Amino acid sequence: GPYSETKQYQKAADLVNHSEVCVRKLIMFVKHLEDFKRLNQEDQIAALKACVMNTLLLRSALFYSIEKDAWLTPKGEIPTSILKSTTGFVSLHNNHVY
Repeated sequence: GPYSETKQYQKAADLVNHSEVCVRKLIMFVKHLEDFKRLNQEDQIAALKACVMNTLLLRSALFYSIEKDAWLTPKGEIPTSILKSTTGFVSLHNNHVY
């Protein structure tokens, strides 16, 4: 159902916090890869920046419910509509959802 602005903000914050945890896990994982270890720090950072969004998008697919158009988390559902309201990309969201 519709979310109040405060509730929506909390849900957006939950999504960001969950993403932050996932990024930390990704960093811990790649630090164990021999090829990653051989890169200098600047290249390591560049490699992570290049893949982090794609990794988050793939991971989010695991928790997405088509029926509810939301991500299902232990704390509850996070509707994809928060991306529309929090990013300001209303037309981009509408073009890909409707």
